[in-house]
Amino acid sequence: NVKETGFEADTIERPVDIRTNGAHGRIDRSLFEAGTAAGMTDRTTMDMAGIFEWDIDFIQDVHQDPSEVRPSLCYRSHASSRM
Repeated sequence: NVKETGFEADTIERPVDIRTNGAHGRIDRSLFEAGTAAGMTDRTTMDMAGIFEWDIDFIQDVHQDPSEVRPSLCYRSHASSRM
């Protein structure tokens, strides 16, 4: 209620663009460097690390033989246009 709070709110519907993305690469030194080079955001890189944490030790495996750590990822992104 505007009289009680002094604020007014409106709901704005925005179309959402859903995209399927893919990224792959080799982790030589840093997971974040590899993610950035593959065009991934830091958040997507962290999400990927969480998904694969039981299969890949991103600390030990990468430093022992970096040529063997070549993850691929297929993910969806959601974006809405500003009005």
